[in-house]
Amino acid sequence: FQEMVAQFSRDPYNPGTWSTPNPKAYTESEIGIDFLAERINNMTAFLHQKYNKPVFLPYMTVATATWDDTNVNGQIDSNEVDLEGWEEKASQTYQDMLDLRGELQSNGLFGYAPMALFDDPAHDKGGYQYFMNNEYHLGVSKTNAQDGVHTRLLGDLSPKSNILNFIY
Repeated sequence: FQEMVAQFSRDPYNPGTWSTPNPKAYTESEIGIDFLAERINNMTAFLHQKYNKPVFLPYMTVATATWDDTNVNGQIDSNEVDLEGWEEKASQTYQDMLDLRGELQSNGLFGYAPMALFDDPAHDKGGYQYFMNNEYHLGVSKTNAQDGVHTRLLGDLSPKSNILNFIY
């Protein structure tokens, strides 16, 4: 199974068109971000008990940008996106996973992989982009590259909060 969450994405009930998506922002309680590690643990336990097989989480991510539609126009404007809005939430999730490692292991989880080592400023550009602008913020490290611009991933890499301390 996979686990990917973001504070905003396409509206699942009214996703819009390919080129004009309809965004939806979620509150922390709607997403349950503070309980993500526990939800992963519960799903791992369920799968292990049901199938009696080891469990691998092939990719997980907490997209770290957040959006606040301050002008209430239903569109994502660049000044409404906080690129570091959920960095601490992502860090806390990975810390919680580390804290639960014994229980996760006894529930059959033998490994998990973060979706991306670093943010990719052109990830899925021109594709469907379920997470919209957050597609560029799925990594555990960030770059100073510009969102949505096809460039080589040069630029400065820096860790997001202390996530790397909890993963590796």
